[in-house]
Amino acid sequence: MNATMNLPEVEENGLTASQVRACEESGQTNAVKSTTSRSVLDIVRANVFTLFNGIIFAAMVLVLITGSWKDAVFGFVILINTGIGIVTELKAKRTLDRLSILVTSDYAVRRDGENTEVPSRDIVLGDLLWIRSGEQVPADAQVLSSYGLELDESMLTGESRTVRKEDGDQVYSGSTAVSGVALARVNAVGEHSYAATLTAQAKVYKKTVSDLNKGINTILKFMTFLVVPLCVLLVWSQMRTVGGWNAAIAWGSGGRPSCQL
Repeated sequence: MNATMNLPEVEENGLTASQVRACEESGQTNAVKSTTSRSVLDIVRANVFTLFNGIIFAAMVLVLITGSWKDAVFGFVILINTGIGIVTELKAKRTLDRLSILVTSDYAVRRDGENTEVPSRDIVLGDLLWIRSGEQVPADAQVLSSYGLELDESMLTGESRTVRKEDGDQVYSGSTAVSGVALARVNAVGEHSYAATLTAQAKVYKKTVSDLNKGINTILKFMTFLVVPLCVLLVWSQMRTVGGWNAAIAWGSGGRPSCQL
């Protein structure tokens, strides 16, 4: 047993310093690039350019053209509706961007015939990784020598029972060692590991349409066809009330139409 790390003695030497350096230069490390679920611009665009906002904005413009400024106060509904949607989606975006299955920690690897600890991001493809009890598996690997290793894979599979691993078995990043120890060769790192793939899939934006949303959209489409003739009638009635286009424009700009005697 190794007195420093209390690990079994093995014959495998692991990667050399030059091999590790070559892997780092080729990008075969366990570092995962931070990805975003959805851009802020996409969120703003999706909440501003909606059918509901379009209907309200068109009606507000027509009311403003007629000079009835006070009647256009309902246009603030656009700001309220858009603001609520953007704030809600930005909160969800921050939550998804922080989502990660893996925990950042130091792990024992065997290099140049010696055991040493490195940060999880510095593990490279082909490394000999020691999987110790109480630690999370940082990268996908194949077990070379198992010493009673049992893994909790509930975070990946939902199965609450522990799984015993033998020589030659595959272990996936994101699982946790609950007992025993094993030496495994890393065969997938970074974005190619199982945990990183699950995280990337969870961050993909998927628009879901509920029955309530379908009903609201149907009503809005019906209102679109209904509002057009109503707006025409509104404009026509306002024109008659204020005395024509010139009077309406003068009224809207702050003046008052002159009375004809």
